[in-house]
Amino acid sequence: MRRKNNSLFSRARLIIGITLFLFQAVIIIAIIIFLIMPVIKSSAVTMAAIMNMSAQTWLKLAPDEHEAFNKELKRRYNFELYVDNEADIDSNARPHEPYLFYLEDELGKQLKHPPRFYGDRKNHDMYWIKYNYQGHLFEIAVPLHQPGGQPHAAIIAIIVFGLIMLYISSWFLAYCVNTPINRLINSVKQMTYGFSPKPIPETGCEELGVLAHSVNTMASKLKDLLENRTVMLAGISHDLRTPLTRMALSVEMLPEDNNKQLTKRIRQDIHLMNEMIGHYMELACCLTKEKPEQLDLHDLIQSYIYKIQQHSKVDIELIMPVVSSDSIQKLWVYPVALKRIINNLLENAIRYGEAKPVIVSCEKVTRNNAKYIIIKITDHGPGISAEEIEKVFHPFYRVDKSRNSKSGGSGLGLAIVYHLTQAHDWLIELESPPNEGLTANLTLPIR
Repeated sequence: MRRKNNSLFSRARLIIGITLFLFQAVIIIAIIIFLIMPVIKSSAVTMAAIMNMSAQTWLKLAPDEHEAFNKELKRRYNFELYVDNEADIDSNARPHEPYLFYLEDELGKQLKHPPRFYGDRKNHDMYWIKYNYQGHLFEIAVPLHQPGGQPHAAIIAIIVFGLIMLYISSWFLAYCVNTPINRLINSVKQMTYGFSPKPIPETGCEELGVLAHSVNTMASKLKDLLENRTVMLAGISHDLRTPLTRMALSVEMLPEDNNKQLTKRIRQDIHLMNEMIGHYMELACCLTKEKPEQLDLHDLIQSYIYKIQQHSKVDIELIMPVVSSDSIQKLWVYPVALKRIINNLLENAIRYGEAKPVIVSCEKVTRNNAKYIIIKITDHGPGISAEEIEKVFHPFYRVDKSRNSKSGGSGLGLAIVYHLTQAHDWLIELESPPNEGLTANLTLPIR
């Protein structure tokens, strides 16, 4: 079983995304190491010096000047200085700002006793620094993010913004690469079904432009080949009909005392040749798309079955579901194409079904929020091996090992069915469980 690969769009987006993410990670690390951390360290050194100078100044000032000095510290450096204040602190709520580690280290170098940092019980955006200076216990109240800024918030903002830009840029770049390739894929798919796609714009990068030009050239040549094939098949089939008609008239005009067995074989050969020519002409014109009509599906299929049973002894049973809505009765279909498909599938089932009854059934299904009608035609013959199910849709291919080769047939029936379904946006699938015959599933969308 073939493993499902990721689309080019997903791969391109993933590669571009990983590349940009690693680039962003390197930039963030470089900013932290060479920009943020030096600034934080320098700020911590400056703040430690200011705190020591403030403590020295505080001790020299008169008590009535302390309040004015505190206001000046608040205005200039956004912190307040107290002595033996006994603030309401939480000894377990130690801040973890990177700035504080540098400040603690720097103050520890200048003081005999290392400082201690605490959180404020009442104000979570404030922390306290307690340290001894010349026998006095100083307490400094500082806003949590004021001294060293908010480096972690800056890093988060850089990461979030970078991820957003990463997604947008990777999606846009992948879209620019994937869009012309998708056009090429759709064009090639149409050519595989025998259709002539619209010319692809030969724009974009040089490689894709050359590839688009090559596909357009190939599509043009393939269109010419298909048109020549159609004209050739139609012309040969039409030209053969005239001598066959003369041969049939000549056989009918033979004397009655002629060899009746030989005459019978000639008539059978003429009939077989006419049938094959009809298949060739049908294959030549099966890509012509007709206008849809809203018809009763039950009556339509019943009429096909009735006409086939006029010259067949095999029983054909039609099973239609009982539904309250009319979606399965009134359906927009292409009647001529549907008739060709049903007739070919029924003739195929009768020819290879070993004279056992053929069952035709319909059911309504929902797939990906879309509604469909599936027409199933089941025979009880020897079936087809899994390896050859796809091959039977090729023109002139016959499965002689699993089907009765003496039953006739030109090998074009399923090829015509396949081309008609592709031309009208339908789907044909074959199922052949072991020893259970063959089931042809024709899926029609409900529009």
